Amino acid sequence: MANWGFWDWMAYGTLALSAFILAVIQWRKDMTVPSWIPRFFLKIPWSYLPLILLILATFIFISTEKGWIGSSKKHTQAQISQQEWNKIPMVAINNKTYAQEVVPLDGHTYGYCKFIGVTLLYNGNAPFDIHHSNFEGLTLIRSDKPQIEQLLKALVALHFMRPDLIIIPQGE
Repeated sequence: MANWGFWDWMAYGTLALSAFILAVIQWRKDMTVPSWIPRFFLKIPWSYLPLILLILATFIFISTEKGWIGSSKKHTQAQISQQEWNKIPMVAINNKTYAQEVVPLDGHTYGYCKFIGVTLLYNGNAPFDIHHSNFEGLTLIRSDKPQIEQLLKALVALHFMRPDLIIIPQGE
């Protein structure tokens, strides 16, 4: 429950409300109704409401699981072990020259390649490798994920990355 978002609580609340209404309906059948309860509540067929709320809660749960509604924060890629990460298949690219283009890193291994004024794109979805390759001109790096972008900024601030490597902010 600690990781629940708005829609998770909304669905759970809907289920709780339907259970509460069922209890009230049963109480209404078992007890004499006090005079202070408005007649409005006595005339509506409340027995259908729990079913409607249950259907609504089920729709909300399914919709959040499928990613149709709600935040994707909870539904990001699950944590995987280093062993599983290393088993992700990679596309090997060798002896190729890239100039003035976006080069995807996720799931690629570049060997003996030449990169001239490229933009490297890394989203952290798969490992990558670059070996025996050369970079010329201005190299940009970007990510569509804010977590990766923040890590890149930290690496630049700590002087762990080349100072001429420019990080393109998300959405540009």
